[in-house]
Amino acid sequence: MVVFAALVFAAAGPVAVLALGAAVEVQMDHRFDRIARDMAGNIRSQPDMAAAVTALAARTPVHLRWIALTAGDGRLVAGNLGQWPDSLPRLAGNVTVAAELGPVRAAVIGMADGGFLLIATPMPERVFLTALEGEVALATSAIMLLAGVAAGVLIARRALHRLDRVNRTAATILAGDLSRRVPRDGGDDEYDQLADNLNAMLDRIQGLVGTVRGITHNIAHDLRSPLNRLRGRLEVALMTERSPAEYQQALAAAMDQADSIVATFNALLTIARIEGGVANLDRRAVDVTEAVESLGDLYQPLAEESGLDLRIEVDPGLLIAGDPHLVSQALNNLLDNAIKYTPAGGFVRLSAHLTPQGICVSVRDSGPGIAADQRGKVLEHFVRLDPARHLPGAGLGLSLVAAVVQTHGAVLSLQDGASQDGGPGLLISLTFPPLTSS
Repeated sequence: MVVFAALVFAAAGPVAVLALGAAVEVQMDHRFDRIARDMAGNIRSQPDMAAAVTALAARTPVHLRWIALTAGDGRLVAGNLGQWPDSLPRLAGNVTVAAELGPVRAAVIGMADGGFLLIATPMPERVFLTALEGEVALATSAIMLLAGVAAGVLIARRALHRLDRVNRTAATILAGDLSRRVPRDGGDDEYDQLADNLNAMLDRIQGLVGTVRGITHNIAHDLRSPLNRLRGRLEVALMTERSPAEYQQALAAAMDQADSIVATFNALLTIARIEGGVANLDRRAVDVTEAVESLGDLYQPLAEESGLDLRIEVDPGLLIAGDPHLVSQALNNLLDNAIKYTPAGGFVRLSAHLTPQGICVSVRDSGPGIAADQRGKVLEHFVRLDPARHLPGAGLGLSLVAAVVQTHGAVLSLQDGASQDGGPGLLISLTFPPLTSS
């Protein structure tokens, strides 16, 4: 590739020199044609053209200019030539012909009697110019070839050096160091743009690998105990003779625990896929109004059974862009937590309104609330505060909500939800960007 580029570079110089020489020759021809046209005009304006040609030829050396006038029968009437040049056709026009001393630029003008007026300018300097063009073209070709090879080698070495750094970085990453990144030169050229794209890809890969490691660690660490308990329960059931009813009860309890383990496992996978950016989101218009009303209708009997006052407040026509299943699951987790952790006699408020910041869906309850210094911690995996440890759950509800909020470009807020009497409580708000028509 370097040799090919150098050859192209070397060929460009001589072509430019030859093109310049041709342009100079064309300008010279135009200049001589203009001089000949002016002289012919003066001669033809004289009453006696032959006398005018004779007088002009007498003071014009033949090596500087050819002047000749012929009659209609071809006879040479006047001029400084002994005869009409053999290399010059008797046709009106401007032409360059070869002569003994070099090229000649001739202007042949037809006369009314059928004769011709010849005014020609010998151009011996054109021989020198042509030779000079060849020498300059050859020298330029050599210089351009050397310069092209040198430039090509420098460019190639620079490119190979930068590619070698990419290869060394890739080799280090393949060896297991995912923290390495392709260095930039700071010139913001194509190589730096390539480095930026590769580094962004590596950041993405490192994030995905970290997510996989994290979910694997969580599954191994947090599902081991439930699985061991399940196995122990089944082992105890098999160790002693039991009635069919007792076996059915033990199996039902084991199935409930297995369902809890499967639910935890599915929640972990969902969170991991969302946080890793590999979840296949079904992004479309989500009717938040309908989702909130349906959720309220679903949980109203459970709230009454728990002795809670559940009220729904929602604006009509609230639409966002997102995955309906994930949005519904996040709202379900919030309302389920509020009902689960609010003591009997308390209240739960589920609302959805259009605000200047976007569509805000909030759940307020009169439960124990969450201390301000614990609100960031409860969004992590498997975190359960002391008041919730006696209740069923794996500590993944708010983690899933946080993951859904992140992937939908929403904002999650945890605040005090104290009632008017100053009691405890929690207010969790999700603010989604409203659906905009494209």
